Amino acid sequence: MATERIGPALLVALLGLFPGTASAQQSEGPSLLLLDGETRVATVRFRFSDGQSLEEGLLRAGIGLHSPGGLGKLRRTLDWLPFVSGPALMPFDPITVQEDKIRLTRIFRREGFPEVAVAYQVRLDTAANTVRVDFEIDQGPPLRLDSVRVVDTAGQPLTLAPDLEEALRRHLQSLGGHGGQRLGEQLQTRIRSRLLDWLMNHGYAFAVVRDTVVQLPDQPQEDRLRADLILRADPGPQASVGTVTVEGNSRLGEESIVRELPFREGDPFRLSHLLEGQRQVFGLDLVRLALVDVVPDQPHDSTADVLVTVNEGSLRLLDGRIGYASEGGLAGDASWQHRNFLGGARTFAVDALARTGVWASGTGPQVRLVGSVTLRQPHFGHRQLTGELSPFVEYRNDQLDQSTRTGFDATTVWERGALRSVSLRYGFSVRRVSTTRGGGLAGASDLISLLQAIDTTDLNVRSSVLGAQASWGWVNDLLNPRSGWVARIGADIAGPAGISTVEYGRLEGQLRGFLPLGRRMVLTGRLSGGRLLPFGQSAPESLDDGLPALLRLRDVVFDAGGTDDVRGWSAGLLGPKVADFDVRTSGDSVILRSAGRYVPLGGLARWTGSVELQLPMPFLGAPHAVFGFLDAGRVWIPDDRFFAPETLASLEDKVYAGTGGGLQFDTPFGPFRIALGYKLNPSPLDLRDPLLVGRALLLQQPVGSVPVESSRRWQLHLSLGRGL
Repeated sequence: MATERIGPALLVALLGLFPGTASAQQSEGPSLLLLDGETRVATVRFRFSDGQSLEEGLLRAGIGLHSPGGLGKLRRTLDWLPFVSGPALMPFDPITVQEDKIRLTRIFRREGFPEVAVAYQVRLDTAANTVRVDFEIDQGPPLRLDSVRVVDTAGQPLTLAPDLEEALRRHLQSLGGHGGQRLGEQLQTRIRSRLLDWLMNHGYAFAVVRDTVVQLPDQPQEDRLRADLILRADPGPQASVGTVTVEGNSRLGEESIVRELPFREGDPFRLSHLLEGQRQVFGLDLVRLALVDVVPDQPHDSTADVLVTVNEGSLRLLDGRIGYASEGGLAGDASWQHRNFLGGARTFAVDALARTGVWASGTGPQVRLVGSVTLRQPHFGHRQLTGELSPFVEYRNDQLDQSTRTGFDATTVWERGALRSVSLRYGFSVRRVSTTRGGGLAGASDLISLLQAIDTTDLNVRSSVLGAQASWGWVNDLLNPRSGWVARIGADIAGPAGISTVEYGRLEGQLRGFLPLGRRMVLTGRLSGGRLLPFGQSAPESLDDGLPALLRLRDVVFDAGGTDDVRGWSAGLLGPKVADFDVRTSGDSVILRSAGRYVPLGGLARWTGSVELQLPMPFLGAPHAVFGFLDAGRVWIPDDRFFAPETLASLEDKVYAGTGGGLQFDTPFGPFRIALGYKLNPSPLDLRDPLLVGRALLLQQPVGSVPVESSRRWQLHLSLGRGL
């Protein structure tokens, strides 16, 4: 069916409404008269004549015209390829352009730019019948906050109960600290909410706060855009908690929900208690949504009735995830949960985890299979405590060894939010090692004797470990943080000798920080460190016992390198490592063969650090990103009871650094990351093929005789979702 042309008279009338843009559009000549019902929007851009203060995402979300994003542009560029089609384009409507001009003006005025001027240009590509719309924005000077005044409904200074006068005075002083900032809707809301929250946290459950902006008259030219923010507060009466009502619960008993609340009937009303109770109820596995609020439309008197509304999820839940990391290959996990097992909101879960090693970048096996059963009890003696009991079985066949481990973990967790928790754990396990790997120490005078000694050493481990972990921090967004920090620390002690075959103390900590640099860039920093202190039967009695003692501790020694660590190195291969050998026996003969891989020996001490700069990916934009990084770390053995000084000197215990960059794509399966790391100061083993190093050791030739391969300075890391 033929499309109708947009009438020239209508177009001229529309352009005439915006004389600032008509001349620019008329410069396109008669081509604009060719606009018709089939004309599509190819691009929508924003141009700023004097700086940009608002995020482009906010502007695009507030207008009606839409154009393909970065991914659409890429599809349009590659649409000549088979099975790749160009993006669907929005029909062009001149009326929408005018409405968007008004919308943009309102957005800037609402955000504190009262003198903003918005114009637009429309350019037509007659061959493709598409238009490019450019909004030209002069945001002008911002409106600045001069002062904050708080009054009651009669316009008089706000007064409260005598015992709150000093606290109110200090709070009002803190509100004045926003002076000089751009006075937009966000700042107004933030200041108004601070006063309202303060009143509700001091018992005024029915408080109402309204705000008014009053621009100051007769100001000098340089200060003409200044205004006062007037807050009119109606605090109402101070109240205590009245009746507590629960709605929406069909499977959870009311008692299981009410016990999570930090208040009871008759307690002084506090908004913070309502918010904490909402978080606690939401933390129950079966609860999908939780709201704790004052009952609406109740009399404003000395009691405030509270309503708890919950939305429950499925009683039984089956879920799973899949991921990939270049070091470990394909991985996945699955979980079945009963989320009200025997009542009381407790959870019974059966979990399975598999790291398959499929498509792993390293040589040798990379298999880890774990099955566990977990019983989780909320309100474990206290509403903020959770108890867990989890027996498990694990099979491992990787660069460390081939082994099975069985045991259980018992954990108590105190939690105050997503990033604020303290836990106490006791674990007991038995690992049975069938094959061990590693032991080709460079410089060993009798390699065959050493390997035979390791092969006959009992490396089965029984461990009894008591540990405590804590995390604390704040970030602006849990999924994609741009600012904030997170600190984690953990301490373990293993023993005693009658129960555990290993004895040690272990301390490890990490600090991460996020710092926004402008609107687009984020600087991320990470610093971690740890120390392992063997004692008792884990401290070697002689140098001959050093390597076997270290191998028995291989589950807890430190290493570095990998996708989320020092990225110039593969997983675990920064620091002390050894060439691996396959040891076979044929009658009375011992057959040795280089396995063609390095095995991390690990260390008793470690520190690593990283700085990463991340910014939106060109053409695609956020959440896709490009990043560059500088990583460094050291893993070493500061204990001469394990090895002779000459052996320690041969181990790679220096500070090593790497740099590089990469890409991160947001996908439905999680972030897909490509990172290429470059070793700035590689060790001698880092630049040599482990197969050739192993052969040289077998022939009792120096490692220096093996040729250097400069390509081994580079390390590629790929990951999709979680590497698990």
